[in-house]
Amino acid sequence: MDFSVDIRLRIEWIDNRITKNFTGYKVLTKNIMRKIFYPRLEFINCKACHSLITDPEKYSFLLVSKQKILHKYRNKIDFNCNFDLSRYPFDVQICQIDFQLTVATGKVNLSLEADKNEYKQMDKKKLPIPSEYLIKDIEVLEIDCPRKKDTKNRFCFRYKYTFQREVLQHLLVTFVPSILIVMLSWISFFLDSELAAPRVALGQTSLLTLAAQFNNAQRNLPSASNVKALDIWMFVCISLAFGSLVEFAFAYNFSQMGKKPPAVVQIPTLTLVRNNKVEPERKGAQRQQPHESQPQNTSRSRKIDFWAKILFPSFFFIFNIVFWMYYL
Repeated sequence: MDFSVDIRLRIEWIDNRITKNFTGYKVLTKNIMRKIFYPRLEFINCKACHSLITDPEKYSFLLVSKQKILHKYRNKIDFNCNFDLSRYPFDVQICQIDFQLTVATGKVNLSLEADKNEYKQMDKKKLPIPSEYLIKDIEVLEIDCPRKKDTKNRFCFRYKYTFQREVLQHLLVTFVPSILIVMLSWISFFLDSELAAPRVALGQTSLLTLAAQFNNAQRNLPSASNVKALDIWMFVCISLAFGSLVEFAFAYNFSQMGKKPPAVVQIPTLTLVRNNKVEPERKGAQRQQPHESQPQNTSRSRKIDFWAKILFPSFFFIFNIVFWMYYL
């Protein structure tokens, strides 16, 4: 993924060869910059950018005192950052900006202690970053330069940023609703197995709602081959909702086993007498009596519902303990 940074740099250095006196600021032309000393400060890991920061052909420089030269740099640059989403949304991402300082002659002697102390004392909450993240730590490190030739004239250093994702939003939008939906699917265990319509409706509604919620959570994520923490959570929730439908199928089949076929009752014929006239006889009607369930099969279906009331919540409770202890 891309790591976009709005960079502001203030670079100062001294050239002892400058002896001309002047008052105020003076803009140095390209011809003058070719004759004086300037350090080559460049980005190492920027993405599609002009890596050289102190480029006299592109930027202007100021002579602010007798021998001090100033260069102000501001730009928005994208850097490559390898995101590890295996713990999403409880992930911690590390992004870095690598610099290389090069001089044509002599040896680079650069100290990073001032920057290290400044970042330690900085209030990281005031930095303008996306609201989804918190800056956990900022480190300034000296690293090995990628080019091995003339390493004595190069100095490489890195700004390492550790970002931690805010979990509260995901808890309120994804995890808490999915827990409630899974618990909603368990209401069918408390209904009689003969009530097929409400039990199927509860199971299907829970299953489809969880599937839609999972697709919505995955919509804004980049494609990744590894399994994320959110994938494991939603897979278990969808499996429990689907399991409630399977449990009802078993309970309903057991309740219907061994039922007697419906009995047909013959209603006797009637002869009606109206105004001293005998009307034709009406044929007797037939009426079916409802099924009669075997008490043994009914007790089996109730026993299945009884164990489902215990096993489903117990499994989900144990899964929650393991899940939150591992990822938090």
